[in-house]
This record gives sequence, structure tokens and C-alpha cells, in this order.
Amino acid sequence: MMYLRYLIVLSFAVALTSCTNDSTNDLIAEVPADEAVVYSRDIAPIVSNSCTNCHGAVPTLGAPMPLVTADQVRNAILNQDLLGRIALPNGDDLLMPQGGPRFPDATIELFVRWQQDGFQN
Repeated sequence: MMYLRYLIVLSFAVALTSCTNDSTNDLIAEVPADEAVVYSRDIAPIVSNSCTNCHGAVPTLGAPMPLVTADQVRNAILNQDLLGRIALPNGDDLLMPQGGPRFPDATIELFVRWQQDGFQN
């Protein structure tokens, strides 16, 4: 009986530790360097999951502007320092998403490349 309990506990421990991942960098879909970053495919899902809780069509929690459309996100990059705000270190009061954690470098790079690629929709 004790052997069976030990085996069950060991099985759960192995299952739990094999399913961990300390890095979120590999969870970001990477766009090949020779391919343009496109808002609808690459940027919109990030903004939808991480920004629109506050920056929705009607901004809440003190957000100064909506980030629902490609034009709104483009404007925030060009005029509201969006790239600077998402690149701040964890713990900085101005870091976006508010309260962190900071986006992985691969995610920030997608926003930078989207701008460099001409803000394609």
C-alpha cells in the first residue's frame, strides 16, 4: 500500500515538473526576418490579449486612449511612446501593460518591426 502511494506521488511530481516553462520567449510566434510583420496576424492578438482590458473602445482605469484598431496602435507608437512604455523594466510605474510583467523581448521586437515594415495591416 505504501509503495502504491509513493508511486502515485512520484507520478504526479514527474508530470507537474515536466509541464513547466520558465521562459515566455518561446511562446511568441516569430515572424521570419524576410517576412513583414502584419498588424492583423502579428500585433492585433497581442494587443487584444494584453491591452484592450484598459485600452478598449471606451478606455477604462485611466487609459488615455483606445488601442482597438491598427491606426490607434500606430498613433500610440508614433505619438504616445508606446514602444518606450512596453520596453521599460519590470517595476517601473509607467510600464505597459500596467503592473507588468514586461513583454518578452520577442514581443517588443514584433512591435518595432511592425513600425520598421511600414505599419502593414
